[in-house]
Amino acid sequence: MKSLIIKTPTNRSEIYCGEGAFLQRVAKLKDKNIFVITDSNVKKIYQNLIDEHFCGAPVFVLPAGESSKNYANLIKILQAMKNANANRATTVVAFGGGVVGDIAGLSASLYMRGTHLLQIPTTLLAQVDSSVGGKTAVDLGKVKNAIGTFYQPEEVIVDCTFLHTLPERELRCGMGEIVKYAAINGKIYSKLLRAENVYDFNFLQDIIFDCIAHKANVVEKDERDVSGIRKSLNLGHTTGHAIELYYGNLSHGECVAIGMYYELEIAVKKGICGGQYAKNLFKLINKVVIGAPVFKCLGRAANLALHDKKNTGGKEISLILPTLKGAYTEYKISLSEYKKYLNDINERNKQKSPLRLAVVGKDVSASLSPVMHNFIATHLGYKITYDKVSIPEQDFKNQVKKILSYYDGVNFTIPYKLSVIPYLKKLEGDAATFGSVNTVSCKNKLGYNTDGEGFMLMLKNNGVDVISKNVLLLGAGGAGRSLAKKLLDGGANVYVYDKTLANSKQVESQFKGVVALPVIDDKNYEIIINATGVGMHNSVGISPVGEEVLCKCSVAVDLIYTPKVSKFLQIAQSLGKKAINGEAMLFYQAYYADCIYFGLKCDAEEAKNLFELFIGGNQL
Repeated sequence: MKSLIIKTPTNRSEIYCGEGAFLQRVAKLKDKNIFVITDSNVKKIYQNLIDEHFCGAPVFVLPAGESSKNYANLIKILQAMKNANANRATTVVAFGGGVVGDIAGLSASLYMRGTHLLQIPTTLLAQVDSSVGGKTAVDLGKVKNAIGTFYQPEEVIVDCTFLHTLPERELRCGMGEIVKYAAINGKIYSKLLRAENVYDFNFLQDIIFDCIAHKANVVEKDERDVSGIRKSLNLGHTTGHAIELYYGNLSHGECVAIGMYYELEIAVKKGICGGQYAKNLFKLINKVVIGAPVFKCLGRAANLALHDKKNTGGKEISLILPTLKGAYTEYKISLSEYKKYLNDINERNKQKSPLRLAVVGKDVSASLSPVMHNFIATHLGYKITYDKVSIPEQDFKNQVKKILSYYDGVNFTIPYKLSVIPYLKKLEGDAATFGSVNTVSCKNKLGYNTDGEGFMLMLKNNGVDVISKNVLLLGAGGAGRSLAKKLLDGGANVYVYDKTLANSKQVESQFKGVVALPVIDDKNYEIIINATGVGMHNSVGISPVGEEVLCKCSVAVDLIYTPKVSKFLQIAQSLGKKAINGEAMLFYQAYYADCIYFGLKCDAEEAKNLFELFIGGNQL
């Protein structure tokens, strides 16, 4: 275990770094008055550790994520401290990542004008940067870290053991900050460039301490960010913060790396940085993000850079740009010129090699996915190739690895929505809840489920309100599970019928509020949704339910698209019911999937306009 001390005019901060540091240092908390602040992810993973080492202490749990770093949660924490009878002798323990550290630090600095503060960072990003140096803050609307203080923790325990439970994406986020240090510290730059595997555990232990030591030196010289020295730590952050706040679907570390990419491009254009050094920095940035994503409305996002704390007012943007190994400079650029550079770089990235995408299933010969994805990509200004890949079930295991390594993105259909999961590194978004995948970002092997998102947008754009409505969902497969949850979230009363009752019961047990039906009863179901394969392709003349069930509903929805209207919808139409075919569901799913592939934020109005344009052009 290594240690160092930061001495500033306001406090003395002791930092302990290394594997096992937590167990060696946490014993001193015994019999102390402590108040623990953590988040839902950390609590879930380390509940036993919290119970053992913080036994009896009040624990405030934030919902995991950047959105929790806000004024409302700050007040809740302060109120909880008051309710727990915390006083100025209390030690606030920030046990978690950067969000927890920032808001816990601010709470400690404000409560009774200051309590003791102990930082125990559990993410690579927090260990390497945010837990050290005494900056505390919460966001205010679209302004990053607008409410904050300088408040040094008395102690920081950096235990690399916590890194073993981090998903790959969290490690990449932390690497974004490490690359920042490489751009301003020649020793770290050389180490990072020589490393065979920057995510090797032993390498990370070593480089974390190097980054902490650099920051400690900077903080001692410029604790309150007044002399300009501490500004260097914001390299990549001006553009990174603007992107992080505007789009909201990327992490802080990823945004820092993207910000460095764009700002390094500006530095090269201006002749501030260049040659092999600039090429090497781009190489290091690519260890976090493989090329910068292309963004929609980047000019609008750039406006948020004006709120960056480094700016001194007016219409100028302050950038910290690398110059030579271990050297940097502050460069001021007008907002209009800054936006032009960002947009030019963004447009150039669009013209690079097309993304390779595909739809994969047992038989996708009749799939409309290529038509839809090509249409969406063209109108959003992206180049793609989109293949159909049909795989017999017995060949899936032999081919899936090659598919994931060759394509940039893949849409998996039945029966492979579940089969692909073992080959992925992590499930994101709805897929983590539903356990079913239809969209895969192959660059990092993350699986998503866009069924529910596309479905709810389809209903909304067809004027269908589900609040307090009785909804009969036919089918309890992957699509059925995702729809059941989305309908519940939308306020519907959800009833599920599947030919196999055990499947319906599984959905019922997974989502409180869903009712599994052994048979379809005589209840008045206002919306009926077919989420089964009945009516698909050769069975188009078959309906999962008859006129006796459909006669009572107002809306019938078929999630399966076929060129010929399914028997299910034919019956509904003959009864004068509102009938919604599956092409809308397919299109909205394709839109959401493409937003994932292109790194865009989903826009409901844009999706609606594109679908209307698609239908109007007689694409189907």
